[in-house]
Amino acid sequence: MADIAVPKNRGFPDFKQEYDKCLDFLKGFKSESGGFKYMNALQSVANREQATIEIEIDDIKDFKDDLDFSSNVANNAHTYTEMFSKAIDVLMPEADKQVDLDVHDVLQNHRMNNAVEGGAFAEEVVTPPELPRR
Repeated sequence: MADIAVPKNRGFPDFKQEYDKCLDFLKGFKSESGGFKYMNALQSVANREQATIEIEIDDIKDFKDDLDFSSNVANNAHTYTEMFSKAIDVLMPEADKQVDLDVHDVLQNHRMNNAVEGGAFAEEVVTPPELPRR
């Protein structure tokens, strides 16, 4: 693991900017082979080929050499786990191949049908982003 230095700015980071950095990192980080490492991982999750996204602190450190960002992530993992989770929810692509339904899909469809039968329009039924996570 790379050494993480203490950032010069000892105040609280601007979390909107930090969230934008999470989005930028996930969309833009390229592996050594030149592929978009985390966007490819998101597609694998969408296709149900893998279940988790593991973000490496060394990748964060290497991306744009932003020492403050990598240090903030290392020193406040809980907050940044939530931030990256929200960014992943926004960036998650649709599956690009046929996937089999599992129990989560059945329960989510049942929840949607119950809401619609109760008088809600399908567009009005909001599924919390935590529910589709597997």
